Amino acid sequence: MYTSNEGGAQQHYPPPPNSPHAPYLGQQTNLPRTPPKSWLIESILVTIFCCSYFPITIIGIVYATKVESRFYAGDYEGALAASREAARWTKIGFFGSILLAVIIPLMVIFGVISTAYFANVFN
Repeated sequence: MYTSNEGGAQQHYPPPPNSPHAPYLGQQTNLPRTPPKSWLIESILVTIFCCSYFPITIIGIVYATKVESRFYAGDYEGALAASREAARWTKIGFFGSILLAVIIPLMVIFGVISTAYFANVFN
């Protein structure tokens, strides 16, 4: 705080925005006080229960761990970008696993049907 003794009373003024005494959180006071959603729990659950897209969900976990560290380092935009990337990779792993859970049984069913059909045609 800067002080002034004008008029016999001591007055306090906030520091200029770009001074070394300004708030450390990105040199701005209008930043949110909570970090963006990290998607860490969702990424871990998708990794455990949707193992078919294992490498993709690991990418989601890596980005999810970057959210809070970037936020507390004062990089809110970096934390927001890491949150978006974590959400993207977690959702790709989740919906990709659901898609495979539907496609693989359909392929097995059609394979059994076609095998039975061709076995009857050539006998």
